[in-house]
Amino acid sequence: MKPARTYQNQPLGYRRAWLKEKKVVVEKGQPSLPPGGEAGTARFGTAIVLTVSSGHLVHDLYTSFLSPLLPLLMDKFSLTVTMAGTLGLFLNLPSALNPLLGLAAERWELKYLAMAAPAVSAAAMTLLGLAPGYAVLALLLVAAGVSGAFWHLLGPVLIARAAGDGVGRGMGLWMTAGELARTLGPLAAVGAVALFGLERLWPLMAVGLAASGLLYLQLSSLSTSSGPTGERAFRSGWRILKGLMLPLAGVQLSQVFMIYSLMLFLPTFMVRRGHGLWQSGASLALLELSGVVGALTAGHLSDRLGRKKVIMVTMSATPLLLFLFSRSSGWVLAPLLVLLGFFALATSPALLALVQENCGDRRALANGLFMGFNFGFGALASVTIGRLVDSLGFVPAYGICALVGLAGLVLIPLLPRDKRR
Repeated sequence: MKPARTYQNQPLGYRRAWLKEKKVVVEKGQPSLPPGGEAGTARFGTAIVLTVSSGHLVHDLYTSFLSPLLPLLMDKFSLTVTMAGTLGLFLNLPSALNPLLGLAAERWELKYLAMAAPAVSAAAMTLLGLAPGYAVLALLLVAAGVSGAFWHLLGPVLIARAAGDGVGRGMGLWMTAGELARTLGPLAAVGAVALFGLERLWPLMAVGLAASGLLYLQLSSLSTSSGPTGERAFRSGWRILKGLMLPLAGVQLSQVFMIYSLMLFLPTFMVRRGHGLWQSGASLALLELSGVVGALTAGHLSDRLGRKKVIMVTMSATPLLLFLFSRSSGWVLAPLLVLLGFFALATSPALLALVQENCGDRRALANGLFMGFNFGFGALASVTIGRLVDSLGFVPAYGICALVGLAGLVLIPLLPRDKRR
């Protein structure tokens, strides 16, 4: 019986021609391996995955400044919690355009806009303290949000193409870098404020400028577009992806209310409980540090056990932990934050891997829809949670977010089956 005719048993010349036709660029020494190919056809492109993940770390380091600086900005500009929530809206709302950006990325090369993202976001976020008023604050956050939209759209696409069989591991590293950034970001922000003051954070943008330069040098030969064809319209893409995206959108909506209640409002919650700015920043850092472990673990386990199993476990544990945390005090807050970070932030790698494995050749559009839903719902959640806190207080607001999270469990069986080896 003849062996199956697969990519791997083709002649080397055929494989090189295939790579050239598909505009795939891989590491030296791996000319015959198509990144992000079918299960069992490609090795893990470590250099590309680590380079993109490092850029994610630097970019999200700066965008994580908003939460720990929020109490200071509220005092400086006399903002209510609802108005403070709108600042999160300005930062995240541009990512609601990600579906359109994903469609554009299939036709044209947008990678240079993504490579510039760390520099743009670093400049915008370090200038917040110099803003003369609320309007300028909003403009700076919109600028950071636009650059972040391009980066979060194309980063996972590059990793999925380079990860081969280890898409879950690749997404785990991508998410780990983001969570590590949000671990270090609050500490860097409050430390810089303590040393230089809120108005003199701008020298910190140098790291973001350097990161964009390095991304240009290392990734400029890569391609993110699929090539323009008449069939690559949004309507045809939606017909392919709607079975995946409709239940996924419901799962994401339930997730963001729990995540944003912590990511955006945890320092303010701690300050309202009588803790100082350093303790509040450290609480957010502790949450994110445990999230680093959770993202890395969940990505690896989803490759072995299945995406939907990991999603079910993490989404079941998070609402219970959030409910307990909001009603606890004293030393028990620290272990609850560790568990919350581990489970709440472990869902995203499995979701990202599920999207990239079930989108056919529409990777950019699929990731654009995923990120658009995620950040669009996040913008909605940030304002809604702020309004709930102003009306009811933090404890009832956190309880409502936990209930929304539980509601998402009924949609998990509607997600597509795993496409693993």
